[in-house]
Amino acid sequence: KFCISGGVPNYLLAYETPQAVRQFCKRVIDEVAPDGGYILDASAIMQNEVTIENMRAMTYFVREYGQY
Repeated sequence: KFCISGGVPNYLLAYETPQAVRQFCKRVIDEVAPDGGYILDASAIMQNEVTIENMRAMTYFVREYGQY
């Protein structure tokens, strides 16, 4: 087994709504992480355009939904 990380595009974290971020995170977790071995993270180094609201949406959603 090995671990995969990333998957959340920076444009989503910078320019989309918190609801869109939660929906995307749910999709990624459902498709990639059913057996574990996945770390949800931004696809690249986060830039200044990433909003605090979207970071909160991603963090809180994963803390609630992304439990193994």
